Amino acid sequence: MKLLEFLLDLLFPPRCPVCGQIVPIGKKCADCVGALELLELNLEEIYKANAERNLEYVDSAVSVYRYDSAAKELVHRYKFDDRRILVNEMADRMASLAREVYEGAELDGVLCVPAFEEENDHGKRLAEAVAARMGLPFLAQSFVKTRRTEKQHELGAAERATNLSGAFSVPDPAMVAGKRLLICDDVITSGSTLNECAKTLKEAGAAYVFAVSFAATGRAQDLEEEKVRDNI
Repeated sequence: MKLLEFLLDLLFPPRCPVCGQIVPIGKKCADCVGALELLELNLEEIYKANAERNLEYVDSAVSVYRYDSAAKELVHRYKFDDRRILVNEMADRMASLAREVYEGAELDGVLCVPAFEEENDHGKRLAEAVAARMGLPFLAQSFVKTRRTEKQHELGAAERATNLSGAFSVPDPAMVAGKRLLICDDVITSGSTLNECAKTLKEAGAAYVFAVSFAATGRAQDLEEEKVRDNI
């Protein structure tokens, strides 16, 4: 076993998901682990930020990290550098938080924010991984995106709220009727996308719609700065 680990380490040296530096097998980059720990959100911070968001139809939304520095780098590597292996790190933390917060909610299934046709499916992969860790079904066919929309980060606050109006659909309402659902996403900013998803699901008969994300902006006021700096 030690020989196998040595060969794997030699041929495919593991790297820190945040900074990309080589680290020993089974170890994590101490600097980046510490940086992520500093970004961990507590429930008080989460709910205070959510009070400033448009989450009318969302029963509860929680996030693991503040969307900054190390957490932002990890998300960017996953989404834009196609580092699919990072889904494991993200899903582990999201599933752990969701189990803690939604214990007793008797969740029936997990969903992602659906993509349209050839759009990136990173959200689906992440939600599937979270569902597997929580022992819940991933309801892939129950919730779809019916048209292409403008990129949210390119729009103003008012436009973000209307850009996604009517963009999602539940093909068979019986698949969500009366169910308690968990939506997974990588980052929550204004909450407009999440809210439109929850609205569509509840109009189709879902009883509750909860959410968990890997990261979130700390305050609604952060959005204009994020819009300028990031492609999210």
